Amino acid sequence: TETERNSGGMAMKPGMIVTDHNGSQFMCCKVLATQNVVNGNVIWVDANYGATIIASGPPTPSGTGMAVAIGVAVNSITASTSQFFFAQIFGPGNVRVTDTTASNLPGHILVVGSTPGELKGAAPTASAYVAGIVLTATASTATLSACFINFPKIGLS
Repeated sequence: TETERNSGGMAMKPGMIVTDHNGSQFMCCKVLATQNVVNGNVIWVDANYGATIIASGPPTPSGTGMAVAIGVAVNSITASTSQFFFAQIFGPGNVRVTDTTASNLPGHILVVGSTPGELKGAAPTASAYVAGIVLTATASTATLSACFINFPKIGLS
């Protein structure tokens, strides 16, 4: 629009999804609490597109049979409350993994790791697993690992 052109770009708002030239998709999120977001951190996104780094261990939202929307931070920032940033929700990317385990292998099921914002390969528990993020290469502990991101969620039973 003319307003966007005159202001130097498109206005961003939480929930807006943009697609890059390779087809990868990114969602604009609003920071819920001041925090250091690191490239590859897994973040959870609430119904109002508020986001924060996922805590260690399986999440426990109210209700049963729910899924928690997540995304992957694509750059490192020191984020203040109400600041906007983009989380990747589709396409080839990188995710942080934690916990030295033989299960950090391509195609293996991922769960929330013991370090906030990171995942690990493991057998899913009865309560939570990550759907929509698949490692595409063997990963070691506390590293940025190649993956494919496909509208990720944490499945809860």
